[in-house]
Amino acid sequence: MTKKHNFEEALARLEKLVNELEAGEVKLDEMLKKYEEGIELIQFCMSQLDHAEKRIEQLSGNKEDGFKLEPYEG
Repeated sequence: MTKKHNFEEALARLEKLVNELEAGEVKLDEMLKKYEEGIELIQFCMSQLDHAEKRIEQLSGNKEDGFKLEPYEG
């Protein structure tokens, strides 16, 4: 993946690739390129989701002490 994506762009591109591959009208060489791009997009999206999950986990606290947002160091 040569272009930097944000999560939403990467997900939209991944959906487009899946639709193209499912249509079955792509030649083998092109199919392999699209598959490779799809794998890179999946890895990127998983990384973004993992990062978001870690940031959410930093929101900690309880009813008595209140909630606090601690800076993410990742």
